[in-house]
Amino acid sequence: LHLINGLGRKTISKILSYIEPKNIKLNNFSEVLKLLSDMKLKRLKIDEEKIEKEASIIFECCKKNKIRIIGLYDNIYPYKFRTIEDKPLLLYADGDLKLLNQGNNIAIVGTRTPSQEGYEISSILAERLTEEECCIVSGFASGCDEAAHYGCLQAKGNTVAVIPSGHLNVLKQNRPLYNMIIYNGGCIISELPPLAKTEKHSFIDRNRLIAAVSEGVIVVEGGLRGGTS
Repeated sequence: LHLINGLGRKTISKILSYIEPKNIKLNNFSEVLKLLSDMKLKRLKIDEEKIEKEASIIFECCKKNKIRIIGLYDNIYPYKFRTIEDKPLLLYADGDLKLLNQGNNIAIVGTRTPSQEGYEISSILAERLTEEECCIVSGFASGCDEAAHYGCLQAKGNTVAVIPSGHLNVLKQNRPLYNMIIYNGGCIISELPPLAKTEKHSFIDRNRLIAAVSEGVIVVEGGLRGGTS
């Protein structure tokens, strides 16, 4: 459904709300397309062959890179995301998924262009909170986010990164941090498939997940027009 042009997260949620009470069982994509036709949804551009090919590429890519695909109805779907109205329908995860359900997650976020003081505060806060057995959550961006992840790792803790792109499309300069997070028992999640690029709305989408999975959010520095505010 995510691969159909014209279907966004909210529309897909409405489709699922239509399906659930009727206990409709859909075993293949052709049945899904028939359902959409019966619902008379407008403005849909559906190329069944192209969509199935794209889905196969995603499955193979995830299998090769050990990235788990987690759907809304899976038992391992993080319960914290079930509590928000605009819940993610699909997650891609690398690392220890159990961290998302912990009760000691604290997010540290801020601008990508912090002052030297802001960068250091972000790192020190993360280090101190990690020493108090908190798991640090952040958005994997340069600046305050990066400092928070590194501060947590410096204290030999677990950190969760919520990224605005696919796992295989993180910036080259961020790849060492990615590997350190996974090597040290952390978790990296995204709503986007592995090869997806960052889009303009991805940062806002990412931020709601950071807030949902955390017991508290600490904003170190942020501009008036930035995504942090």
